[in-house]
Amino acid sequence: MSPNLAVDSAKFDATQNQVRLLVRNSGDASVQPGITWSLKQGDKTIKTGELPPSAVVAQSDRNFRLLDATKEQLSLSPGSYQLTGQLSWGEDEDNHTLPFKATLIIPAPSTAANP
Repeated sequence: MSPNLAVDSAKFDATQNQVRLLVRNSGDASVQPGITWSLKQGDKTIKTGELPPSAVVAQSDRNFRLLDATKEQLSLSPGSYQLTGQLSWGEDEDNHTLPFKATLIIPAPSTAANP
């Protein structure tokens, strides 16, 4: 039995003002990966971070909240960003890493027309 992790996508939750990373575990064992990440726009690093190990159950998906822009007092302009990093799990000689790279789109705020 072993986990089989894959980073599915990165999304911006406009309602919560948060960056989320969707991780899939198609394996038959649960695992607790830690995550290190970096958010860039062009050549400019906007933010970096690290999440402690947290469970991804076998045969399931998990949304990790990487960045709460409101809490961080960070304003993310609409546009395309690159989210890179790696998942890490295991102990001693049985360490595993999974690098990832995902495009994150921050949409322009919607403007509702007033009748």
